[in-house]
Amino acid sequence: MDWKAPPADNGKLWLNKSLEIQLLLACNWSCHACDQFSQFGQISWVKRGTMTLAQVQNFANEMRQANAYFGRIRLLGGEPTLHPKFAEIVRLLYAELVATGH
Repeated sequence: MDWKAPPADNGKLWLNKSLEIQLLLACNWSCHACDQFSQFGQISWVKRGTMTLAQVQNFANEMRQANAYFGRIRLLGGEPTLHPKFAEIVRLLYAELVATGH
């Protein structure tokens, strides 16, 4: 599958080649090349800057209702794998969007 190509189904709303979802601000790295998040190490990611599972579910519902299509979905952070519900979010997005052709 070429993620840069629009969907074969012309009934789908082609929103973008790539969708990026920023799950949280937290990062456990101190990369010198990072221009966005390494300075946020002191922020409690449990309280601020973290998407909830309900927010991700709401987003997926809206995209399905709009019959939206993305070439790919990228999960970003800080470090997105630090999200306490990361595996659930991946499963949810796959089941709700990828597996259903969105």
